[in-house]
Amino acid sequence: MPDSADEWVVALNDNPADGVLRLRHSQWLAQSDGNRRDWDESLRVWQMLDRTVPVHVEAWDTHGSNVVRLSGRMPGRRRRLGLAVAAAAIAAALAIAILPNAIRQLGADVATASGETRAVDLPDGSRLQLAPHSAVAFSFDAGQRHVELLRGEAWFEVVPAPDRTFRVTAGDVKVTVLGTAFEVRRDDDSINVAVEHGRVQVESAAASQLLGAGDVLRLGNGSSPQTETVSPELIASWRSGQLVAKDQTIREAVAMLNRYFDGWIVVADEELERQPLTGIYSLSNPRASLAAIARVQGARVREISPWLLVISKN
Repeated sequence: MPDSADEWVVALNDNPADGVLRLRHSQWLAQSDGNRRDWDESLRVWQMLDRTVPVHVEAWDTHGSNVVRLSGRMPGRRRRLGLAVAAAAIAAALAIAILPNAIRQLGADVATASGETRAVDLPDGSRLQLAPHSAVAFSFDAGQRHVELLRGEAWFEVVPAPDRTFRVTAGDVKVTVLGTAFEVRRDDDSINVAVEHGRVQVESAAASQLLGAGDVLRLGNGSSPQTETVSPELIASWRSGQLVAKDQTIREAVAMLNRYFDGWIVVADEELERQPLTGIYSLSNPRASLAAIARVQGARVREISPWLLVISKN
């Protein structure tokens, strides 16, 4: 018999019409509230991985009705096979999630992998530093200097050249500078611009705004532009191996940790995703940082495999 909610997902997805298996599953659900919570959480995780519920979920008895007591255990070989199938399914889902980023990198001049940062000297003498899981393309000529942030996060220190505009684009957001140091971060649903020193002009469909030292502008996700001011030395704190969160959501913090984790971290609770977080966490040990975040939030971290961690409320 499967021993965990994740194994039940595999077994039921493989044999949705097996009435005996479904009755055993109902019995397992009825054994404890903990089994029920783990089951609900596992379904959420599988939904996040595949962006859809497992194929036969509508056929599963998930309410514990007509429970009968049955005995017997699944042979060890079959149980190991179920675990292997689960790992393969998750690996396939990870590949699907990663593929669009890999395709985007084909047009990149510079890209970084998990946990990797890279410093780049640009043709005009300006300096670019890429965070992990980031990619840029750039073009420089006599009249203009252009860098496109394809994904992730980059910090720029720009050499002044009044006759050659330096522009960074991320989606429909354009950042124009003359001489300054600033950061641009492109997530799935938002773009952030933060200035360490100097000034930049940000243009998008939602905003046209001049930013100075310590200003942070957040754009995206259908919401109004949001601006805050922080200490300039906190800008691009990832360059010193730190995640400095100031009223940052758990979702944003986990997105940053994911860039330093050799695998995938999933937040399996929408309410937890929205919780604010303030603190300083190490990027060199994303597991320990995730555990620290979980303690602060009264949450827990489940290790589905060495390369898949799930954080959720207890």
